[in-house]
Amino acid sequence: MRTAKALAIVGIAALLGAAIVAVSVLVEPAPPTGRGVRLDQPQPLVTNALAFDRSQSAGLFVGVRNFSRGGIAEVPFAADDAVDLAHMFALDPRVSLVLPEHVVIALSGRPRKKESKQRLDELEARGAKVEQASPADILTLLQRQAATAGKDGILIVSLATHGFIDDGIPHVLGSASVFQHPETAVRLPRLLELAALSDARRSLFFIDACRERIAKGVRSGAAAASRAPNISRLGRSEGQVVFYAAAAGGFAYDDNGNGVFTKAVLEGLQCNAALTRGAVTVEKLHQSIERFVHNWIRKNRDLGIGPATQIVMDGNTKNLRLAICGEPPPPPAPDDLVRATHDGSVVSAFSASNTRLWFQDVRSPISGVRAEDLDLDGSREVILGAEGILVLDHKGKLRWSKEEGVLRTFLVEDLSHRDATHQVVALWDDPRQPASRVAMYDAKGQSLFHYDHPGRLQHLRIDRPNSHHKRRIVVTGVDETAGLRFGIRQPLASVTVLNSHYDKPEWTAVLLPPSERIASLEIADSDNDSNRDITLTTTSGKSLHVDFDGRVLDKSSPRLQFRILPRKARRLPAP
Repeated sequence: MRTAKALAIVGIAALLGAAIVAVSVLVEPAPPTGRGVRLDQPQPLVTNALAFDRSQSAGLFVGVRNFSRGGIAEVPFAADDAVDLAHMFALDPRVSLVLPEHVVIALSGRPRKKESKQRLDELEARGAKVEQASPADILTLLQRQAATAGKDGILIVSLATHGFIDDGIPHVLGSASVFQHPETAVRLPRLLELAALSDARRSLFFIDACRERIAKGVRSGAAAASRAPNISRLGRSEGQVVFYAAAAGGFAYDDNGNGVFTKAVLEGLQCNAALTRGAVTVEKLHQSIERFVHNWIRKNRDLGIGPATQIVMDGNTKNLRLAICGEPPPPPAPDDLVRATHDGSVVSAFSASNTRLWFQDVRSPISGVRAEDLDLDGSREVILGAEGILVLDHKGKLRWSKEEGVLRTFLVEDLSHRDATHQVVALWDDPRQPASRVAMYDAKGQSLFHYDHPGRLQHLRIDRPNSHHKRRIVVTGVDETAGLRFGIRQPLASVTVLNSHYDKPEWTAVLLPPSERIASLEIADSDNDSNRDITLTTTSGKSLHVDFDGRVLDKSSPRLQFRILPRKARRLPAP
């Protein structure tokens, strides 16, 4: 291939890294106040490293201390809990998983502790936003933060408030909720669903709810409803971790200055849960939280306490690092790259400090470039589209190339069901006839599957309804032969959904009348049901919304028809 042969490294620059020093802190627990929650034991999961970019993270920290409707007891340290966790995740150098300007703190009532008030001032000065904490605010803010989080970031959500179960469904209270009216509270499944819609492949929930005394002056009547739910029944989402403040059927409690559970989280992230290699992982943090809360309850409430907290985790999360402890890690290599750009036929690689590491002229116009760690070896590769697909290592050396026609576009995504490596999906036009090919390659350039389409394809997307589903490939264009099924001798606009394990579509549909053509393809939650849908806009201005199974949800014109073609898929070996 001419482009590959023309590669030459023109220049290399150096990148200097900085080390992080961490300190361990131990705080002894103090006497009680009352609070409550409940969960099931997690199943161990296989873990693979994923690229992480702090700038793509987002956090929502909710603390509902006071309630505007009468009769609901104060949660004394809820605001402190929200502020202290936000400060830990944004500004503590051991953790630092999210930029402060990507942090929203939803409060009803102010923190009580002097240090929490100071932390709130510091967070606001660094760009964090403080909002209200009504039920509508909580839902809207989570939806906004979920949209803010990017693929290589993490979505962090903490909730400190009252909670209860109604008709088997766990709820949490916002500042304007009424305990006797569940419709005024926020359903926990809805919060998890909103988080699952985020592009972020990982999310963390810390839920400190379900107090022992939710109503003022009541110590038993409301207590049964405020016991913790079994959240394992809510279903699992890929990459999602949910920490809950108490064991199933139990309660959460308040300590001096924080909820017991939140204090345990802070303790663990301050490196009391450190692994021997100097990192706090999800698994180690849970062990530390369980030990802390169990000892506190045994000392202050119940000598016979069994499990004290719960966790549900899925995806590549068990060994996800949350904090760095002990000796500082070695500085990054001077040639580590974080992003790449292109100008004409020249591709440039840059470090985190925006230093250009190297640049190359591939002697052919570049249509797109990505910097991704395809094989999870700790270094990003540069993937670019020119006359074909070119993949360069972090030093600019060609690793592999592909050319199966005229490249229209390409995407990089995790489509494998077996590991967390990335794949390259390319859309090729046949230069000899009106036909296109969708092809997928692994990190080493090996072909995993291809689909040949009888017509020109124009748009390519990779997405899924929500994190309970595997990602699918969606392409739109025209089908040269489908019209014969309807007695029409001309191409028809088409949309095709592909599963990467098949060489034929899950389904293909065409649009009628024959004059329609697809101008744009978008994937979004069009009907607010917590599932992404496929949105097609035609050149005539009409719109059509269908789900990933090909069911029509809505269309702007009754004249616009959507017809699924019968196809049978043949299974291929999973990548």
